[in-house]
Amino acid sequence: MYDVVADVLLDFEMLFSDDSGELYCNEVKVVSSGLGEATIGTFVEFENAVKGENSRRALRGGEIHPVTRYVMNYIKLLVDYNETLNTLLTNSQDHDLNSELPDDIDSGDTLSSISCQLLSLITSLEANLEEKSRLYDDNALRYIFLMNNILYIVQKVKDFELRNLLGDRWIRTHRGQIRQWHTSYLRSAWGKALMCLKDKGSLWRVSDAQLREELRILISEKMLPAYRSFFGRFGSQLDKWYWCEWSENE
Repeated sequence: MYDVVADVLLDFEMLFSDDSGELYCNEVKVVSSGLGEATIGTFVEFENAVKGENSRRALRGGEIHPVTRYVMNYIKLLVDYNETLNTLLTNSQDHDLNSELPDDIDSGDTLSSISCQLLSLITSLEANLEEKSRLYDDNALRYIFLMNNILYIVQKVKDFELRNLLGDRWIRTHRGQIRQWHTSYLRSAWGKALMCLKDKGSLWRVSDAQLREELRILISEKMLPAYRSFFGRFGSQLDKWYWCEWSENE
């Protein structure tokens, strides 16, 4: 709407070049100014809504949160109006666009007004996701949730050509963070299993022979049905993985 009115204003100024048309042009300018202020206000309100989004339900499986998809799709629409928004934000006196740049932005970069606002919006989304990740009791699943969501954001930044606005360092920093979560996930989810394969993890002793046998029976009753169920569901995939690995080694 702002773009349309701005185009109409140019036509009005050409059509009514004498004093009699000044009233009409002024009215169009008032409408244009109001739309510009509404645009900036909507932008700010949306970021506040992202900051305040406080749903407390942990998604099953650590999937991509709906708020992540919604915000990134919203940003895609904003990028389509990059030039108009940049002009409005630059001319706005109600918002501080000169805040200190975060570590994931090159200090030598000169960010446009729209770049600063989009960066602030994405940063607010990341902070919200960090809080949501704490809803998971299982740390391993928490890292899965963070990896899924932040990788989605990074991919959308590249797909939406936001890279030109945020810079390559932003992407490199976030990919580095995802790799750190890789390590944290492996340590949290598989650390105990790996310990069982080491000497340090298999030195427990049960002195009494009868107690040892009872424990073996109890473990078998717990583990074997679970293993059969697991293999029944994923056995075909494991066979494919095994033959693939075997072929590569050959």
